[in-house]
Amino acid sequence: MKEKSILFTLLFSIFVFSLPLFAGAQTGIEVSPYRIEETVEPGDTVVRTIRVRNTTDRERTFYADLMDFVVMGEGGNARLMRAGSHERASLTDWITIRRTGTDFDPGERKEVQVTFNVPEDIGPGGYYGAIVFGPSPPDANDQATFVGLTHQVGVLVLFNVMGDADVEARVREFSTRNQVYDTPLQVDFLTRVENIGNLHIKPTGSIQIENMRGDKVASVPLNPDGDNVLPRSIRRIENFWQDDFGFGRYKASLIMNFGEPTERGGTGVRTVSAETNFWVLPRALIGQVAVGILLIILILYVIFRNYKRKAIEEATGKAAEAKSSSGFGVIVAVFLLSLSGVGIYVYFFLL
Repeated sequence: MKEKSILFTLLFSIFVFSLPLFAGAQTGIEVSPYRIEETVEPGDTVVRTIRVRNTTDRERTFYADLMDFVVMGEGGNARLMRAGSHERASLTDWITIRRTGTDFDPGERKEVQVTFNVPEDIGPGGYYGAIVFGPSPPDANDQATFVGLTHQVGVLVLFNVMGDADVEARVREFSTRNQVYDTPLQVDFLTRVENIGNLHIKPTGSIQIENMRGDKVASVPLNPDGDNVLPRSIRRIENFWQDDFGFGRYKASLIMNFGEPTERGGTGVRTVSAETNFWVLPRALIGQVAVGILLIILILYVIFRNYKRKAIEEATGKAAEAKSSSGFGVIVAVFLLSLSGVGIYVYFFLL
């Protein structure tokens, strides 16, 4: 029995929180939606429809089963387990769904109705579970159930029960992969969000990017896929910003919103922020600037040398002879110095 329990846990550890639990092409089953999310009050009744399709070319019978799940790691991976086998509160007892088999013709799609009866005396917080569909009945023997797990696909269910709930989150980390970038550039941002409340949250917001002059150059959506962060867990959110050119020190400001508006029965939307800095230093431009600096040094050296020679020649009575060549050298040096200054200005401030 212990060996079966270990096998059961390993088989379920491959379920993924934000994606279909198994690819429909591999299981012969296709379901939609992949997630059901609701914000409810105690005593509410919610009715939803799940569309199930037989993707094979033969007749199939599919069964519905109910399970709990917990999040593993910071990537949003979920592990499913038998209902009631985890200490975290479950909503599987609220669900009414047909548990007997449903026959499907090849390629046929059917709608399965599911009803959620939220208990009157339920406390506020997040409640989670999963509805899975497979070819084996829920009450099949252990061996048949283990074999059927690799052919199941399902829907994750996330309910927030409102009331005197604790909605709180913080940014554990906001950083870039590197501190210095070349051009063309791709800046990778990492945001680690910790949910320290008892309701799951769906962070929204953006990353505002400013250059060294304080001008806003980009705005990156924080969580475009709508990933959730469950209570007492940390979720990694990755974003990136691409551009063809940049220079200098940049500031990235994270503005993250979470929570439900009061008009929708929530406790209100809250905002937290964080900042980080990075540099964009194009190697090609730096090389050209270095060459320009060396050219300026060379020009200054030529000017100083001509001036020194002029002074010596004047002291020895040869000023008249050197006047023409010295004056021409100074004119050329000033012209080149001005041209270098204009080029550096264009590179740094206009491009």
